[in-house]
Amino acid sequence: MKKLLGILLVLTMVLSIFSVNLVIDDFDDNTKNDLERSINSGNASAAEYAAMSLAIMSEYKFEALYNQVEILIYGLDEEALNEPITQEDLEGVYQTEEMEEFINYMRDSGGIQAMNDISNNLEHVMGKYETRVSLSEDVVRQLLLNFGLDQKDVDNIQSQNNYPEYVESDYRDFLAMKILAEAVLMMDANSDTYFSTLGELENLIEDPASSLKPEATKVVEKYQEKWSQTSPNLMEFDTVLQDIADIDGEIQWANLSDLFADEKLFFEYNSEIFVNIKDILGYVLDISDFEETYNEDREYLNLMDIIFSELRDKIDDESEYELKTRIATDFMRGNLSEELSQEDVTTTIYINGEEVYTIISILEGLYETLPYGNFNMNMSLRTWAPMLQELGMEELKVELEVGVDFDAVKDGINLKDLNIKLRPGVVMNALTLISSLGSAPSEQLMTTLNTVIDDIGFLYNEDRDLVVKMGEDDYFGSLRVKGILDIQIIENLIQSLNQPPQSQGTQGN
Repeated sequence: MKKLLGILLVLTMVLSIFSVNLVIDDFDDNTKNDLERSINSGNASAAEYAAMSLAIMSEYKFEALYNQVEILIYGLDEEALNEPITQEDLEGVYQTEEMEEFINYMRDSGGIQAMNDISNNLEHVMGKYETRVSLSEDVVRQLLLNFGLDQKDVDNIQSQNNYPEYVESDYRDFLAMKILAEAVLMMDANSDTYFSTLGELENLIEDPASSLKPEATKVVEKYQEKWSQTSPNLMEFDTVLQDIADIDGEIQWANLSDLFADEKLFFEYNSEIFVNIKDILGYVLDISDFEETYNEDREYLNLMDIIFSELRDKIDDESEYELKTRIATDFMRGNLSEELSQEDVTTTIYINGEEVYTIISILEGLYETLPYGNFNMNMSLRTWAPMLQELGMEELKVELEVGVDFDAVKDGINLKDLNIKLRPGVVMNALTLISSLGSAPSEQLMTTLNTVIDDIGFLYNEDRDLVVKMGEDDYFGSLRVKGILDIQIIENLIQSLNQPPQSQGTQGN
């Protein structure tokens, strides 16, 4: 009898440890206390560790992070990609003040320790794909409001026909919580360099005059005073550039080093941030792998479905709101090349020389090269139109490329390396080019055009390709227009510009 009772006791403990489902109707004190007792006993199930993480999450507000995610998701929308970047977009990307307030709030409220607790609790859930926690409508409402959704949006979500009695929070939600907790801990650990670097960059963009060298300030004030008396003429701008170029002694170029002190151009950060980013990317990839391999046929809604349905609705005004399962995974694994392509435009994307089609493939390429490898992304866009044929081109091909050696930039980035510089004389040469359009021989025109290109530090003529490249081999961004500097194309372009517009004619009565 004692042996039988012992076996039953062991089985009970095993079942408790490996139980995969838990129902939570309310995160009241009794529920939290029960979860805490179970965890402290050492016999908690994976579901109880996950539920405790959700309970802790429900006590804090994450609106600042939700706003950041919303900005990033919106930035990947096709319509947004075609819109010009505004000052509001730049302010939205760095959000220094809001994010700093968020970290201070988390510190003051005990949220940093709470995020550490969540991360530790979820270590007991990692790899246990079958774990679920069923959440009541009230619990989901509390979580969504704290995450940053407003009351109206939550009401709309929970009034949908397919909104279930219980939302099934599963492994994907738990990985998302792990990502969130690790991101907060990373920001806290790197807050000194993170916020100071972003603040300096923000100040340089919004108020560059405040960061000028004294010598550069004198040059600016000199011409401001002069031009307050008389209007500037274009020829004077070469003189301005020469005065700027003289500041650091490299008189051939007016560059950022002439304008700003070295400390204003170097942005420092902790090299461990690349290790942290790799870890977080690993969790993102695990979410996708879980959905595709372990749970590919699921039909139930989890928290990630609800949040991404809401985010997607905000960037897609034309579609009717719909709560969809697997929406985040479908978005990450959708054919990005097709989405970016249009009727007359074909888009091809390469990561480290290999053609890819999805956002998840880009993230996989980035994950493989972090923390200290080389990453290269090339996006090629090809288009065709009757006008191109008139210029002698079969197609127009544009390549966007980003490359970075993470080991070379592990301690910081120096804006001096971006090739942002102008040669004094560029204005005169540009005026000569403009005045010779349509009158000078093609060879002479190409010579003048190449002179202007040589006068601009980030422009290059590479085998008839016009290249805009900022940065060096260690880190750079470039745009390449293939074959556009061909002399025959230039001649055809000038001829088309000199042709009078065709009259439409009048229709008879």
